[in-house]
Amino acid sequence: MEIGSKGVKNTSIFKSLSHLILYSLQSIPKNKHSEFLVDILNFPLVDDYPNVIIYYPGTRDGNIKITYLIKNLINTLAIKQIFSGTGQKILCRLLPLIENNFITIEEREELVKIIYGKNFDFLHLPSSYRNEYKYVSALLALCPDNNLNNIKKLIADNIYSSIEQNEFDEQKLEIIKNLASKPLNNILPTPEQAVDYFDKLVSWRFSESEDFDYYLDDYSTEENIAEFIGLVLYTAIVPMLPDEDKNQSRFNALCKYLSEVKFEAAVVALIPFVLHNRAWNGEVQRIIRSGLRSENIQIISYSAKAIYEWGRGLKSDKSVIRPLIEKLIYMIELGYFRGLVAVLAMVNKMLNDNWLTDNDINNLIENLPELFEKADYMNYEEENEDVIVISSIRAECVKLARDILKQRNEPIPALQNILDKAKNDALPEVRFAEQDEYCK
Repeated sequence: MEIGSKGVKNTSIFKSLSHLILYSLQSIPKNKHSEFLVDILNFPLVDDYPNVIIYYPGTRDGNIKITYLIKNLINTLAIKQIFSGTGQKILCRLLPLIENNFITIEEREELVKIIYGKNFDFLHLPSSYRNEYKYVSALLALCPDNNLNNIKKLIADNIYSSIEQNEFDEQKLEIIKNLASKPLNNILPTPEQAVDYFDKLVSWRFSESEDFDYYLDDYSTEENIAEFIGLVLYTAIVPMLPDEDKNQSRFNALCKYLSEVKFEAAVVALIPFVLHNRAWNGEVQRIIRSGLRSENIQIISYSAKAIYEWGRGLKSDKSVIRPLIEKLIYMIELGYFRGLVAVLAMVNKMLNDNWLTDNDINNLIENLPELFEKADYMNYEEENEDVIVISSIRAECVKLARDILKQRNEPIPALQNILDKAKNDALPEVRFAEQDEYCK
């Protein structure tokens, strides 16, 4: 912090400085981040500098320095305007304070004037409105409660307005996904809009134009669009489809999209269909099993998530997904690292939702200690591809061991040993895993 606040003239070290600050914050538990708020609010707002943000500000304690620094940021935002480079940095820095109710009533009123404009009637979107997630998040966070539903409807009408087939904007898809998946926002389409979007999204295909360049930005952009289509389908569109529109034709269209375009997140969009019509149980089971056998980490991860979402939608009888749960447990027993982070996380959710049998839990008790030891840093060379997931696997082992101990409420030395070793782990994501104090 001190290095950055004094100014760095050598631009070649900006990236290194950014990483240094980020990793330093991550090495501190979330509940201690508030101790650095003054330094971070005071960090220079300079082009190419890292924008340092505190996401866990704690509670306001009357610190005069904090009040002065927030006021200074608000005044600068008013001068520089929201969509300038500096304005965007300030908005990102202030948003966690707004969302955590850290700012005062007076500070909120000043920000409302800047974001909405003076004497705004909340009957339409501001003239400066843009489909940018941080900006829209600030609009929602600052909106008075009695006007919030109206503003949400206006934003939904804007982002879910009719689109032409194959004319998808990467930024628009991203904001739809972000707004739908954040519970406080929960901005979703109407059933009619969901039907329109679904039919057009699942019809999207990669460009076949002769002018399309697979080696430059064209392909990268389309890959991103394909990824966001899957995310939008499962977070925002399919959950809002009316039951009568979850028909065989649309189920087939979604399966075709999975096989021809991009499997990954779109597999989760199958779940509302199969919950509506059990005739598709076998086909969805087959698709998910094929995903779990993939070499692609994302495909394995979303397949595991699809199993969990399927179980959430079922009532008490989870028998239809029992073979898939057993497959996840078996993957942990095998200990292959590819996709295992998500598998461990989903199995942990299933444990806490009481879906696992005694035999499942006993299997985990037997295999978690071995998996934790297998993921020891000393077992892998730096160039080994498994290195990037080792700490995450260790962290998920810690969380699962912790929750099994809570549920069993009895001493299990092998699991307690995982927790004890984790407290002295070299990496913060493992050290803080038991208390969920790691800031990603």
